[in-house]
Amino acid sequence: MTRPRDTQRSRLYAAESGAFEDTSAEQRLETMAEVQEFLDTEVQRVLWSYGIRRAVWATDGRGRRRACGDPGGRIRLPRWSRVNWIVLHEVAHTLQPLGTAWHGPEFCGIYRQLVWDVMGPYQATRLEDALAEHHVSWTRPTWRKVR
Repeated sequence: MTRPRDTQRSRLYAAESGAFEDTSAEQRLETMAEVQEFLDTEVQRVLWSYGIRRAVWATDGRGRRRACGDPGGRIRLPRWSRVNWIVLHEVAHTLQPLGTAWHGPEFCGIYRQLVWDVMGPYQATRLEDALAEHHVSWTRPTWRKVR
């Protein structure tokens, strides 16, 4: 099955850079153990609250140029990408419906909801504003209404 063309990717990346440009030290996850702890506590708590019983695990992505997440629940993170909002971006890839564009409206809705639930409404609002500024569309996740 092929995915639709990924027309929003560069605009989404620009929006993320604008929304999270002042990434603070507490958002940085230095080791893979810290990343996995973040996944096991914060992210799993949110997923379970939606009734999603899927494990997400991180592997060391050193040697890779990009972080990535696959539908099987695995995310690979090079050292530069170990920041909570990038981890949430990759987790959203593991949750997005098959057959949707990698950075399409469905993905962006899931990502925005994860940011709301894990990082808080202030960061989610900043992301929403940046998405609007960069003309990135997003839809409500099918598993929960957006606040």
